[in-house]
Amino acid sequence: MLAWFASPLRRLWPYLAAAGAAVSALGAAYLRGRSDARAKADLRATKREAAALEERLEMNREATDIERKAGELSDEEAQREAMTWAKR
Repeated sequence: MLAWFASPLRRLWPYLAAAGAAVSALGAAYLRGRSDARAKADLRATKREAAALEERLEMNREATDIERKAGELSDEEAQREAMTWAKR
């Protein structure tokens, strides 16, 4: 009963196996490409976040330096400094 199906299958199975392997290889290459793209995007995002954090730290350092300098100024010097910034 299965002879009509088994006879051609015996001759075609190497071709079917090769086609299955080719489809599997293409699928794996596609998924690997998507994974690489996602990894690159994650790396870019991480670098952007690190740069933003470094910028924030630098701004805090500058603000701290300015606060220290302002703390050392006398009232008259602070008034003059404030006026120069107020004019801008």
